[in-house]
Amino acid sequence: MASNQQAPLPFVRILGVDLGFASIGTAIIQVYRSPEPIVIEDAEFFSTAPSTAKLKIRVVDYALLRLEEIGGFFEMRMMSPHLMAIACEAPSYNQKASTQSKLGLAYVYGVLREGARREGLPLLQATPQEIKKHLLGSGAKSSKEDVQRRVQSLFPASQSIWPGAKGKSVHCIDAAAAAIVCASSREVQLAVNARGTLP
Repeated sequence: MASNQQAPLPFVRILGVDLGFASIGTAIIQVYRSPEPIVIEDAEFFSTAPSTAKLKIRVVDYALLRLEEIGGFFEMRMMSPHLMAIACEAPSYNQKASTQSKLGLAYVYGVLREGARREGLPLLQATPQEIKKHLLGSGAKSSKEDVQRRVQSLFPASQSIWPGAKGKSVHCIDAAAAAIVCASSREVQLAVNARGTLP
């Protein structure tokens, strides 16, 4: 008698997120056992309008509206079928960043964390140094641009996936970088090994 259960997919999906209050990049990757361990599936950019000039509301209320928009975007991206984890770069702050910028990033991280909790998905993180070391073999002397060029060189077939404008694509590439590094985590590798190999 034939089973009605579908065979499990030979990969798991990870949603990578590049956090920001005004600009957010996301990328979904597929992680396999073999023969090609990682495939970048898609990328999507999201932005919120930074100006309140035409709105007769307080700045703090408008910030809450923007966070609601961001939460809706995260929720939509988390609806991807067979998603097993969320990945992001661990929040870090430039010493010259304003208090407002730091708070904005912290709020967005909180929205992402709550969305992951609600969906029952682990939120994996990699520090900027871990991302640079994993992709470039070194950390301190490498730049974000070096990481972005490395991701593009490793996945030339994904060039058509990135949003056209450079200002948008770099955020999505950063999101993919976080997902790629977190794909080596114990949680992901256990899930991948349970899926078997490609036929």
